[in-house]
Amino acid sequence: MLEKNLHLIDALFVIPVRLLFDLISAIIYLIKGNLGDFIAVLKAHMVFWLKQPKWIKKRIKTQKNIKRKKINSNIIFRKSIVIEHFIFGKKRFSELKF
Repeated sequence: MLEKNLHLIDALFVIPVRLLFDLISAIIYLIKGNLGDFIAVLKAHMVFWLKQPKWIKKRIKTQKNIKRKKINSNIIFRKSIVIEHFIFGKKRFSELKF
């Protein structure tokens, strides 16, 4: 979803950071012996890379629809939901400010 909805400039920053965080969590899972969680992260990464052609097509279509105003870009949340939840304590969707 990140790849499809973000502007290209944002995606070039956010996606590598997200992949880095996933890598760090996978290493932590491996060190702690949580093999199931480690494998889940690896599987998610495999799907991410294998589905790239499909997601690139979806991204192009979504971005065209945003430009044509078929999708209201005001409904796309521009901030990090993770930060809003864990740092600012937002527990409900209705608490988010678009």
